[in-house]
Amino acid sequence: MTERVEKSASTHPPRWRGALAFAVMIAAVVLTYVSPELFRGKWRLEGLDYTLLHERRIDFALEQIKATGAIPAWYPREQFGVPFWSNVQSFPFIPTRLALLPVGAANLFTFAVNLSAILAATFTFLLARRLGIGAVGAGVAGYTFACCGYFASRVLAGQLGMLEAYPALPMLLWIVERLATAPPGRSAALWTAALSLASGSFALSAHPQLSIYALAAAAGYALFRCGLRRVVLVGLAMLLGVGLAGFSLYPMVKLLARSSRVLSLDPPANDIAMPYRRLMTMLLPWRDGAPQSVRKPAGVGPVTREYPSNVYFWDTVSYIGWLPVAAPAVLLGWALWTHRRPTKPAVYFILLAVVSLLLALPLARDALPPLPFVVLRSPARLMYLVGFALALAAGAMLDVLLAIRALRAAVAAAVALLVAAHALDLSRHARCYVKASPETIRFPEGYDAQIRAFVGDGRAAFDVNMNIELNRRIDDIGFFDSIMLAGTYRGFIDLAGVSPRLNVQDMNGGELPASALEACAVRLVMTAAKRPEPPTQRGEVYSVYTFPNAAARVAWFGRLIERMDAPATSDAMRNRTVDLRNRLLLPPDAPRVSEEGTTPRMLEPLTIRHRRPGPDRIEIPVDVPEPGYVRVLESFDMGWSATVDGAPAAVVPAHNMAMAVPVPAGKHEVVLQFRTPGRRAGIWISLISLKLLASLCGLTWRAPFRGKTAG
Repeated sequence: MTERVEKSASTHPPRWRGALAFAVMIAAVVLTYVSPELFRGKWRLEGLDYTLLHERRIDFALEQIKATGAIPAWYPREQFGVPFWSNVQSFPFIPTRLALLPVGAANLFTFAVNLSAILAATFTFLLARRLGIGAVGAGVAGYTFACCGYFASRVLAGQLGMLEAYPALPMLLWIVERLATAPPGRSAALWTAALSLASGSFALSAHPQLSIYALAAAAGYALFRCGLRRVVLVGLAMLLGVGLAGFSLYPMVKLLARSSRVLSLDPPANDIAMPYRRLMTMLLPWRDGAPQSVRKPAGVGPVTREYPSNVYFWDTVSYIGWLPVAAPAVLLGWALWTHRRPTKPAVYFILLAVVSLLLALPLARDALPPLPFVVLRSPARLMYLVGFALALAAGAMLDVLLAIRALRAAVAAAVALLVAAHALDLSRHARCYVKASPETIRFPEGYDAQIRAFVGDGRAAFDVNMNIELNRRIDDIGFFDSIMLAGTYRGFIDLAGVSPRLNVQDMNGGELPASALEACAVRLVMTAAKRPEPPTQRGEVYSVYTFPNAAARVAWFGRLIERMDAPATSDAMRNRTVDLRNRLLLPPDAPRVSEEGTTPRMLEPLTIRHRRPGPDRIEIPVDVPEPGYVRVLESFDMGWSATVDGAPAAVVPAHNMAMAVPVPAGKHEVVLQFRTPGRRAGIWISLISLKLLASLCGLTWRAPFRGKTAG
C-alpha cells in the first residue's frame, strides 16, 4: 500500500505461491471455526441468537414453502403476530441465505458461518493482491479479517444477519478496484453489473447496518480511486443495485415507519458507543472479563460491573491481534525512512480507519445532534471498518519486511515466526467463541401433543431461551425482535404495567400479569420465572401455569362495547380498569352497531371457531343474533383487509392493538387477509432498476465512459 508495494505486482511472482498462500489461509479459517466436539459427533456450532430467533423463523419459512410454495407475509408465532415478508430480520432474501436453505434450519448456521468467513477471507485476499500486497501479506490480511474478534464473537452470539453481511466490505471494495482499472467497453460493463448485483445482494441482508457501512466505504473509495466518469458509473451501479432489492427494502421502509422505532422510548440497551476503556481490548481482550457463555481462558472473570450489561461486551469485541495494531506505526516509520509517499488507496484506508474510530467513540455522539428516530444502532459497530483497515495494514507491513534484501533468509524466518505467532494468537482468541450446539430438550412421548391440545387455537408463553421443539411452533405471546409494530408494542407495555418509555427487544410471556395473559388468549405458560399463581406442574427449572379462563382468540361482541381514544384505552389497559376478556374497546370513529352499550345478552361475548388455512388468512364463519363486532386477537396492521360474504368490510383497531370487524346479524363468512404493504410498489422498483441497470451496462459496453482509468 505504498508505491513500492503497488509496483511489486508487476514482478509477476510464481502463481503457485499465491495459490498456496490462499489455500493455507482458507484451511486456517475453516479449522478456526470447527466445532470443538466434532469427533464426538457434535459438528453444529452454537449461536445464541440463532437458536432463539433465526432458526425458528427459518423453520417457519421452510414449513410454509413446503406447504404452499411461497414465503408468507405474516408471522403469527410471536406477540400478536408481526409482518414477515417485509421484515428483513425475519427472512432476508440475501443469496447466501437462500442458497443454504436446503440444508435445513438446524444445520444452516454452521454452514453460514463457514461460508461468510471464507468469503470475507477470499475477497480480502483478492483486494490485497490487487493493491500490490504479496501472497503472504494478502493471506495474513484475509485470515485476520475473517478470524478477528469482531467476527468470531458474533458466531457465539448467533448474529446471523451480521455474519452474512460481513463479507460485503472486501467484496465491494475489490469490485470497485477492478472497475476503477477496467478498460472501457465490455470489461467495464461486466464489472458495473457485478458491482450492482453485489450491492443489491448485501442490501438484502438481515442486518443492513454492516451493508450500509460497506456501501458507504466503497463509494468513498471510488472517489479516491477513480476519475469523475468512473465515480458516476460506480454511484449509478450501487444505486441501481439497492433498487434491485426494492421488492424487499421498500416494504421494510414502510414497516419501519409504523414500527416501535418511531415511538418515543428510552434509548435501546444495545445502542452503544465504543467505550474508551474498551479500546484497550484490541490488545488485551479479556481485561474487562467475559460472559459465562464464552469459553474464556482460566482466570478470566465475569464482565466488569463498570458496564450495565453483557450487551456492552458483545457489541464491542474488537480484538485483532498485536501485529495489525503495530502495523500502522511500522508502515509510517518505513515511509519516513525511505521518503516514500503513500498511494491513494493507502491514504483512503488510513482515513477510513481514523474517521470510523472517531465516529465509534462517545465523543462523536456527544457532538452530533440526536435523531428523533432510531436508524442505525450502536456506533461501536463501526469498528468493522477499523478492523478491516488494520488487517490490510498487517498484510502491507509483512510485504515491506519481505522486501528487505539484506539478510533475506533471516528476515524471512522472522516473518514466518511473526505470522505463526499472530495466527496462533488470533485463532486461540477466536476459538473461545466456538462451541458445539446444545441438544434440544425433548419432553416425554405424548407430552407435546397434550400441550397442543390444551392450548388449542389460543396462545402459549414459553421463555424465549427454552430450547424445546414446541417453542414458536405454537403461537406465543412473547417476542424477540428489534422491529415490532408500534401499536402492538405499546399495547404490550401497557398490559405489562411497565414504564411507557421502556425499550426492549425481548419479553417473555411469563413476565406478564395473569390479567394480561388471559386478555391475550394465553392458556399455558412455561417459565423459569416465579409467578404468584400456583403452578399446575413444578419442575427443577421450569414450571407450568394454566389459564383456562383466557379470552377466546376470536369472539363476537354485540353490546359490551366501549369507545375510547387511544390515550384513554392505554390508561384503561395499564390500570386494569376494564376486563378485556369481556369488553371490546374501540376508537370513537369506528362504525356503530345498533345495540352497543345496552344490557348484554347472557352469551356475550360469544366464542367463535375459526379456520386458518395459512398464516396470512383467517376465515371466520359467524351466526350472530344481532349486529356487532367480531374481535380477533391478532395485531392490527394496515396490511389486513376484511370481507363479509365477499363484500369489503372495515378493519378497526381493538384495544389499540387487536382487530375488530363489524358484522350484521345472521350467518356470514368473515375473511381476513394480510398482504404486505408496499410489496407491489417494491417489485416495480426492482423491475425498473433492472431495466435501468441493463441500459447502463449496455451504454458502458459501448464505452460512453471512455476516459482515464485508475492505474
